[in-house]
Amino acid sequence: GGTRALSGCGVTLEALMRSVDTVSGVGSAAEGSEPTLSLPARRALENACILARAQHSRSVQVRHLLIALAQEHGGVAAGILDHFGCTAATLQSAFGRRSG
Repeated sequence: GGTRALSGCGVTLEALMRSVDTVSGVGSAAEGSEPTLSLPARRALENACILARAQHSRSVQVRHLLIALAQEHGGVAAGILDHFGCTAATLQSAFGRRSG
């Protein structure tokens, strides 16, 4: 799954979570407020759907989301993934090795 693909790119889940917490400022959102998606996040979700359809998948999988996030230049997730050396190409390769 996604954790194995990330570790295949040299990323530990703990390091990734620390980076996300640092960048996102965990706890800074007003309690009870509705979460909203940024424009890059919305584009990444749309691109994940496109990837899933192109691969004839019945649903959007973790692999589609991670690859789409990595492709979203200027997005926070893409920046974090890039920091760890995870690009769309390395993720596609990692998923390809595991799922054929």
